[in-house]
Amino acid sequence: MKKLLVLLLALVMVLALPACGGNGGDAPAADAPAEDTPASEAAPEEVPEEDDGQTTVAVGSGDTVITVMDGNASAVEECDAVIERFCNDNGIAAEIVHKPLNYDELIAAQINSNTIADVWAAQIGPQLTSYAEYAYDWTGDPILEKFRPEAIDAVTVDGRVIALPWTAETYALIYNKKLFAEAGITELPQSITELEEVCKKLESKGITAFANGNATPFTLGHLSTSFVAAENPDPQDTVDQINAGELSFATMKYFKNLFPVLDLMIEYGPEKPMEVDWERSEQMLASGEAAMIHMGNWCEALLMEFNPDVDVAFLPVPVDYEGTVVTKMNTDFAWGYVVHKDSPNLEQAKKLVEYYLTSDDGVSCMAEILAAIPPNKEYPTINGMLAQDAGNYISEGRSLPWAFQRYPAGMHVQIGQHLQSYMAGDVDAETCMENIQADWDLSL
Repeated sequence: MKKLLVLLLALVMVLALPACGGNGGDAPAADAPAEDTPASEAAPEEVPEEDDGQTTVAVGSGDTVITVMDGNASAVEECDAVIERFCNDNGIAAEIVHKPLNYDELIAAQINSNTIADVWAAQIGPQLTSYAEYAYDWTGDPILEKFRPEAIDAVTVDGRVIALPWTAETYALIYNKKLFAEAGITELPQSITELEEVCKKLESKGITAFANGNATPFTLGHLSTSFVAAENPDPQDTVDQINAGELSFATMKYFKNLFPVLDLMIEYGPEKPMEVDWERSEQMLASGEAAMIHMGNWCEALLMEFNPDVDVAFLPVPVDYEGTVVTKMNTDFAWGYVVHKDSPNLEQAKKLVEYYLTSDDGVSCMAEILAAIPPNKEYPTINGMLAQDAGNYISEGRSLPWAFQRYPAGMHVQIGQHLQSYMAGDVDAETCMENIQADWDLSL
């Protein structure tokens, strides 16, 4: 397994190289708005921002120090405050490292240097699986009864529960409802043809239709999975067919339709669409500079920071020209929190994770502050437009699991990098699909 981690580290280091101005690695799964710290709580000590946005926050006090690694990006004060309250109640300290970009590279490096954190967030899928031999096994623990069965399934590898699950997340197009109303758009597009008509209506009112985060590969990698998921309601079956050589990106029925959508993002995007990263795209949507981006419900808190009055909703990505394919959301559990099985602070690390993910304090943070769908059986009302909107689609049966979690490790970011090359005009659609297929085959 350690050899596998070496290979993963090498892969992630390749992914970290710039591609058309983008950065490798996944973005955060939970942006939370900053609020005033209660007077009774001391503000966490924060080290100035480092490369790739990495920050280290020290909370609590005591001889025991729990190290926590997290892939969240910005505005995570409330999440840190949950950990701080646990530490204060238990007389211990914690050092929390947030690293939004190239996060998997950091975890792989720690494992290979035997400097493994007590607790770390892991992306569900190949990354989580690769950490199995280092993870504490929660199988049979009573704490699992507090989670929904599908959430536990997401963090189960070879019959072992190797992490505790974080929130369910949804991604799709997100649109500014005020701008759609100004352009007279009263119905959401169900086909690529209708999506183009929406773009034309917005343009006629002087509104930029798209401000997608094209400079960040993961946003394009996520967008592409809607076209993979449309192939088959069971994304694992699609991935298995690709792995077996029975299906390719060039022969998929809908994947080729991704490229006309990318063309729309260029034609009806800002003057320099390849220079817009994920955070700038959210700022443009919130401020009314653009009408649509592709992102997940986790971005709502940051949107509210940019504009507390912003009114947004999801728009499932159209994948065909006729509108015969019902547009659907992509929804799944994205992250799990792993406890290092050989941690010198094992029992305290376990208690910290249990508190963070199952206490009233932690669950309220997920539902009310992060505006996300908790993995728990019981949780308070979700305080979020996008999470509530996603819930409506899910209840209507208009959701599919995340296809990219079934991909070879890091593949969705590589796909995003190839799509950047297409959008920059370096390759045509056929060559782009060939390059994606070649990288996929090499990853097997």
